[in-house]
Formats: sequence, C-alpha cells, structure tokens
Amino acid sequence: MGKIIIFSSIGLAFTASVFLLVTYGKSHSEPLPVLGSVSDIKLIDSSGNKYQVDRLKGKVTIADFFFTSCKGICPSLTQQMGSLQKRFEGSPEFQLLSISVDPEKDTPETLTAYATDNKLKLENWDFLTGSREDVRSFLFGQLKIGMPDDPLTHSDRLVLLDPDLQIRGYYSLSDPNSLQKLRKDASRLLQ
Repeated sequence: MGKIIIFSSIGLAFTASVFLLVTYGKSHSEPLPVLGSVSDIKLIDSSGNKYQVDRLKGKVTIADFFFTSCKGICPSLTQQMGSLQKRFEGSPEFQLLSISVDPEKDTPETLTAYATDNKLKLENWDFLTGSREDVRSFLFGQLKIGMPDDPLTHSDRLVLLDPDLQIRGYYSLSDPNSLQKLRKDASRLLQ
C-alpha cells in the first residue's frame, strides 16, 4: 500500500512538472509576433538634428507618445518610461523613444527643457518632434498608432521594437498586466 502511494505521488509530481514545463516553456519559447516595421523616421531630436533611424538598429526600443504641457496621462507615461530605463540600466542595447503629439508647441528647445525639468537621463532616451505631417506619418504609417487632431486624446500605448526595427507588441499604460508583459517581452528580446 505504501509503494502505491509513493508511486502515485511520484506520478502526480511528474505530471504536474510536465504540465508546468509545457505551459510555461511554450509561452516563453514562441516568438513574439511581428506587427509591422519601421524603415524611416523624418523627425528631429531635442537637439534639433534630423533623427537617424540607424540609431535604433541593433537595439530593443520602447516608444511612447506624449506632449510636454499634458496634465493627463503624460506624466504617468514619462514615469513609466523612467521606470523602464532604470530596470534596463546598464544594457547598451536598450533605447527609449518619446514622440510629441503636439509638435507645434513641442519644439526641440521645449523638449530639452522638459527633460531637464523632469531630471530625465538622456543617455538612451530620445525625444522627437517635427512637422505635424511628419509626426502623423511616422505614428500612423510606421508605428500603426493613430495621431489625434487634439493631443488630449492621444494613445496611452507603448510600442516595443526589436533590434531589426520590427514592431513586436503594443502595451497599455492603464493595464498593469500589459506593462508587466512589456517588461518580460523586452527582457526576452534583450537576451
């Protein structure tokens, strides 16, 4: 009777282990979907220089959309981006990209002042602006994110790009599970 209980316990433990391995291992071994790609950026950075898309090649990039005078979700987006920067600190293959959805007001000088006022580290975090048409073209045409006519209604999503500039996921600021998935997915791409 004791041997039956031992063998049953071993069998149950083995079955549970196989189930967990298959379930957990499968979700981590399947590649992230490819949802689009970035080929060009016709925007300028906070120094007023044309932004070269080559700066993102070979890096895992997380992009967000904000404007400097926003009192709604933008401070939370900036805080989340800062948290991501801290989490992946020391990884030269990690990049952040914040794109203004109010380019008429967010000049390069305004973006620089915003970064300075918020004590943001700019080593691997670029702030971009440009003409309204170029911003709309990049957001809609390349990142597949709509650009509102009113900046107050902009997206709360973050976009994950792989080192080949392929879009690998969209993540909502308002969903803690989505943000947790973003951190895991970015970690996977960095490995």
